Order: sequence, then C-alpha cells, then structure tokens
Amino acid sequence: MPLKNKNERAASRYEAAQGISRLEDCENIVDGTIAELGAIDVLVNNSGIDDSFKGVLTTMDERLDDVVGLDLTGLFYMCRATMRHMTAAGSGVIVNVSSVGGVFFNAETAYSATKAGVIGLTTVLRHGYTLQRNLPRSDPDAF
Repeated sequence: MPLKNKNERAASRYEAAQGISRLEDCENIVDGTIAELGAIDVLVNNSGIDDSFKGVLTTMDERLDDVVGLDLTGLFYMCRATMRHMTAAGSGVIVNVSSVGGVFFNAETAYSATKAGVIGLTTVLRHGYTLQRNLPRSDPDAF
C-alpha cells in the first residue's frame, strides 16, 4: 500500500534509520527530515539493544560498544542534532524512552547502565530547558 503523503514517507524512512551511534549519521537523519518536511516538531528517541544478559565480567567489549553506542550515545546525538533546529525554531518536544531496567536494574548490566544514563540525560535536558526558558541571561550552550 503506497504511503499517502510526504510526512508518511519521511516518517517511514527515518523510523527505519540505523547507525545512530555516530553524530554524522544523526545529523544526516535530522537534516534530511527537515529538508523534506521543513521542521521537526517531535523527536521520539526509542532505541535499544540488549547485552544478551551478560554481567560485567562476561560482556564482550564489542557488545558493550554496540549497546552504549545505540542505547545512549545515539540518543544523545539525536537530541543534540534535533535541539539545534528546535532551539532556532523556538519550539519542539523530545521524548526519550528509557526502561524499567534503568531504575530497578536487571541481569543486563550494560543495558541497565545505558538506560539509567538516558534517565540522567533526560533529567539534565529538562532542567536545562527550564532554566533557559526562565532565566533571560542563561547560556544557550550550557545544555
């Protein structure tokens, strides 16, 4: 079934995007979306891979890099790339999806650590946004 409009086409293409663990890839996703749609009003960061239920001593370095790269670094880069445009536009919403594993932890050591990091990053961004909105001399580069 063909997609009805350019919004559906863009959403479909960028939902399927992979490789967000590099800033350049995230900037390409954001820039491509803005080129096609004109703006990004909402970013939903909902990415994650598990660490195969390994502990600190048994998680392979390559798997750790993959988990941290997608679950936390990629989310951070998507926030950064999108916030530049949202700040210039004066509006926008970012929803970062974490996991109960980031609060109560579970057998997935790397995964739980990254999801706790998502909660921390989101808290910092929320407070930074509030400070920037309420303090006229707030440094826009602080957050």
